[in-house]
Amino acid sequence: MEKKKKTNSKFNIKKLFIILLVLTFLTGCSLSSSNSSDNNSESSIDADASKILDNLSNIDTDISSELIFLYTDELTYATCFRIDRYENGYILLSVIDGSRYLCIPDGGDVPNDLDDDIMVIKSPSKSYVAASNVADYIVSMNSIDKILFSSLIESDWKLEDMAQAMHDGDISYAGKYSTPDYELLLSSRCDLAIENTMILHTPDVREKLIELGIPVIVDYSSYEDSPLGRCEWIKFYGCIYGEEENADKAFLSTKKEVESVIDNVSEERQEANLDAKNNQNVIIFYVTSSGMISVRNEDDYLSKMVELSGGSVNVSNINTSNKSSQTMQIEDFYVIAKDADILIYDTTIDDSIKSLSDIVDKNELFADFSAVKNKKVYIFGNSIYQNPMSAGYIMQDLYAILHGESVTDNFYLLS
Repeated sequence: MEKKKKTNSKFNIKKLFIILLVLTFLTGCSLSSSNSSDNNSESSIDADASKILDNLSNIDTDISSELIFLYTDELTYATCFRIDRYENGYILLSVIDGSRYLCIPDGGDVPNDLDDDIMVIKSPSKSYVAASNVADYIVSMNSIDKILFSSLIESDWKLEDMAQAMHDGDISYAGKYSTPDYELLLSSRCDLAIENTMILHTPDVREKLIELGIPVIVDYSSYEDSPLGRCEWIKFYGCIYGEEENADKAFLSTKKEVESVIDNVSEERQEANLDAKNNQNVIIFYVTSSGMISVRNEDDYLSKMVELSGGSVNVSNINTSNKSSQTMQIEDFYVIAKDADILIYDTTIDDSIKSLSDIVDKNELFADFSAVKNKKVYIFGNSIYQNPMSAGYIMQDLYAILHGESVTDNFYLLS
């Protein structure tokens, strides 16, 4: 008997999620386009994803009469995607926005009675990557050969493997996420486009790619609020590219590095009989083009990395519409940050800062900040947004600057 087509609630949930994102943007979410670039894959849009997270625990696994469900993978840290497995190697990936992707094993057929909203992924080998952080997952799985196109030019890549591949001509520039070269992608038989959530600003681009027969994945790893949650997204892409074993190895390696830092902090506290109240206060920020201050919130994953590395982040939530960051007047920032032990300026957003005087030139109030007076202001060294799998190394550097180091791979002390 032919399976009756189900009424699809996932499609409505997906529409609801996108509406929430758009409403958040329209009601004042900070999108500092003049201060941001494609090489920072952090989306400035944040929605109350917790309203929809429960959706992942209630996925309907009966997606086809031709597929027999086996089990759901248990994820340790990630909360924004889900992996369901079926007989004969079929895998269903579900994401918090309601998107679903069915990975077809080599030699497998596409089920005839799939819900219309499930996107089919068939062993991609010619991908267009417009989410720079995702490239780190793919590189970490030793699958860079499956990337054919990039939304960044060679000089914008901080990942050495990606920059070298573009230099060698193995990966070509195919336009920004908002203006891809459709003709190039189509003529080269691109078989997958991976976007970050900035694509939600240009939904027509996503629709056009799908119309051309190019499946589109929107990456939501930036919605994870823990460093290992973001790292665990490598398992998602391990399923996409058939590299699950390499993905698991890479994840466990990063997990070990992160846990090593956490263990060092714990041992240090025990030896000194200290608790978290004694931690140095660290605040990550930058000045927008309009003179406002964008500050990383306490629940942001970078702030979590600071805390796991032995620091603390004490930021009063003046504007809570955005989970990862908030924008405020300099006077408000002065109140919460003037006594901070360490300030870290996000130069991946604003690279004009080269010295302490450059910060004071932004606003003379900075001269009264303790961190400025004590010369405890750092800037980002490399683009940490392109390196989710380097969480352990970034935390090692955070641990180092909390212990007085002036120069590390990821942070540089201003003078």
